[in-house]
Amino acid sequence: MNRSAPRSPHRRHSRAPAAALLALLALAVAGCSGGDAPETGTTSGVSRSGTPAPSPTEPGEETATPMDDGARENQALLAATTVALADAVKAAREGEPDGRPVAVELGRTARDAPHWTVTLAEEDGSAVARQVDAASGAVSDSPRDERPDDELEEREERKALLEEAETDAAGAAKAATDRRPGTAVKAELEESDGTAVWQVDVVDQESFRTTAVDVDAGDGRVLREDTAD
Repeated sequence: MNRSAPRSPHRRHSRAPAAALLALLALAVAGCSGGDAPETGTTSGVSRSGTPAPSPTEPGEETATPMDDGARENQALLAATTVALADAVKAAREGEPDGRPVAVELGRTARDAPHWTVTLAEEDGSAVARQVDAASGAVSDSPRDERPDDELEEREERKALLEEAETDAAGAAKAATDRRPGTAVKAELEESDGTAVWQVDVVDQESFRTTAVDVDAGDGRVLREDTAD
């Protein structure tokens, strides 16, 4: 009788490695879904180098601009000034009642004290300059190097500008600061494109940057403005 060859039993593959892998995957998923953020090597607000990371800027949030030398000088000058432009003009005119201001400017004396230089012109265009202490309001003659040029051409120019100007320095300063809130530190009557214009410098009370505002000397309208970079 022929006996067939014995059949080899089928090899049963072990399921242990697959089960172990599934267990590891389950543990990993459980660890990620436990509410804790995955470890990234950094913490909130700290960069990988260990230095504080910059906070994101909220929409609409403005970043403060660092003050330049001009802004710092404006800040120091205004901190020592208690006499406003209009008050400086009034004080200067006490000794020159017929004089009309054609230039007013805040600055420093040779001794570093804040003062206003007020240039007053008569009807014929001749002019004198008065120095007004920006802290006390005391009036004195301006130093020779701050006195106005009194050549015939200069007198004629002042006379023509004054004939056209219906708005004075104080009115121009008010118009400028109404448009651009701040402190007026300069007002000068000039000719621009054939028109008498007050050129007013206004210093912002927060950034201490200067904005130049042109005011029509005839009707007091603000014509243009330009903020220093």
